[in-house]
Amino acid sequence: MSLTSKSLLAQSPLGFHRIAYSEWGVVTDKTPVLCVHALTRNKRDFDRLAAELQKTTKIFCPDIIGRGESDWLKDPSLYSYPQYGNDCAYGRAKRGLGWHLDGRDYRDADRGAAQQSHPSFGAE
Repeated sequence: MSLTSKSLLAQSPLGFHRIAYSEWGVVTDKTPVLCVHALTRNKRDFDRLAAELQKTTKIFCPDIIGRGESDWLKDPSLYSYPQYGNDCAYGRAKRGLGWHLDGRDYRDADRGAAQQSHPSFGAE
């Protein structure tokens, strides 16, 4: 199994933008893994990790807007954690799957966006 490059449309206040992502592995009963790169990096940072994890689960590695192969926003002021979190939450919703999130800079933004949309997210 190897990576497949895909994209999806997400939305900002000024319209739609394309989010590129790598998809690895096969669908199993395990929760998929979402690997989110740091601010100045890209989806390929997770190639080695995803190559190993793909044996037992599905892995998604997006290029955050303005990075890698994803679109740039028309208004630079929109590059913010709420937008990054919304894009991650939209990607999860579009795939209809829950996620384990691996990443540093965006983890809290994604969790916050998910909790705004779905207050029970993360509740134990």
